[in-house]
Amino acid sequence: VASAIDCDDNTLKVESIYIDKDTCIGCSLCARSCPVGAITGVIKQPYTINDDKCIKCGVCATKCRKESIIVKKVKVK
Repeated sequence: VASAIDCDDNTLKVESIYIDKDTCIGCSLCARSCPVGAITGVIKQPYTINDDKCIKCGVCATKCRKESIIVKKVKVK
């Protein structure tokens, strides 16, 4: 799966992706779009990302209408 997150010409890499539980409305768009099934939850409750399964492709972040998926990037050394 190609990355859906722009990392500025390889000067940055995705360190982690997580869901802001205060803004997530539990619509399941992220879970349905995840190519590896790393996102789980119950409709109308905040969803969670399993870090062990997540491949950090960022597809979920592009689907979230509430911008509840936070992508943390770090500089490549």
